[in-house]
Amino acid sequence: MGVLGIALLRNGMCRSATHKDETPSVKIYDATNSWYDYSTSQGGDVIDMWCVWRGVEKRVAIEEMGRLVGNEEFKMKNEKWERKPEREEVAENVIVCMTEGEKERYYEVLGMSGNEEAALAGVRLKRMVENGEVIGEFVRYCRVCGWEKGARRYLLSRGLDDATIDERMVMVSDYWRIDGHMKKVFATETLKRAGLLSVKGYLIFGAHRIIIPYGNYQGEWVYLRGRYYNRDGRTAPDEGNAVGKFLGLKDDGLGVNTARRLYNVQVLLRMVDGARLYVTEGEMDAMMMIQSGRDAVAVPGVGNLPSANKLQRLRRMDVRLIPDNDTAGERLVEAFRERLGVRFTVLRLPEGVKDVSEWFLKSELIEG
Repeated sequence: MGVLGIALLRNGMCRSATHKDETPSVKIYDATNSWYDYSTSQGGDVIDMWCVWRGVEKRVAIEEMGRLVGNEEFKMKNEKWERKPEREEVAENVIVCMTEGEKERYYEVLGMSGNEEAALAGVRLKRMVENGEVIGEFVRYCRVCGWEKGARRYLLSRGLDDATIDERMVMVSDYWRIDGHMKKVFATETLKRAGLLSVKGYLIFGAHRIIIPYGNYQGEWVYLRGRYYNRDGRTAPDEGNAVGKFLGLKDDGLGVNTARRLYNVQVLLRMVDGARLYVTEGEMDAMMMIQSGRDAVAVPGVGNLPSANKLQRLRRMDVRLIPDNDTAGERLVEAFRERLGVRFTVLRLPEGVKDVSEWFLKSELIEG
């Protein structure tokens, strides 16, 4: 540090090199030879630090530092810094989406562990906890506001009963009341980070008002998908409309708000190895299976099939996949086979029956 003229305090803080600091804003992490400037949201390794403090390019920094230690091996080892691996570039993009508090946590964990993935995991966990508070309150207050009669009639016509509707779904029945309540309880930026508000600050579920909450293994609400149900009772967007039938929480940049997850995953916690598990293409199909006394989870569309890592628990189950009767259903079977990597049974619906919900309305599911 002395070579760069840095006066380091006992807490590992020093003043920024890019502007005058009244209070030191740069944290030095000795364990990983890294640093972070909280006043400019800039950080990196010791070579990056040399570049900033000396105002030189990375190649020059490597040469200067090599001469300083009198070691050609230093220059050879650090040529890799000229070409950062893709994973680091991805991490940098994620860091931009963090709050100042999250960045501080990231660099603290990175400094202690030297493990970038562990540092990102710590930040994501912190974001999930905060988002869970927002999502939990949203679900609670939607239940306070109740249902529109037309929406409930529509769901009943799809074969769901009142108990299933009340337990597994909520509705944005009074948009402005719910919007106002959430903004009274939480700061706008907190709601945006949770994915509940648009860039302009409006509740995103304006047209997708039938809400399907997703739980984690502990049964806490961690994600929301809204199903289109407009004021006039239409259950699908106009043809050619860019808005799809389903809308999930906005991407938060950290990979926390993603639809690539299983619906009703909490059921796996109580199931024993070898137990039969039905996997449907869509949440309402899974609800029909659950309503009939079967254990089921759902994939929210072939494009949202979770990673192989998130499907690990299914490898020990007697899995029965029930795809929709269309080309997307066939793609799901192939994608599921690639991800799961083990034998499972595909249950085919009769010709002319689109999905599980439609089959339940016509007759009891027959396995084949």
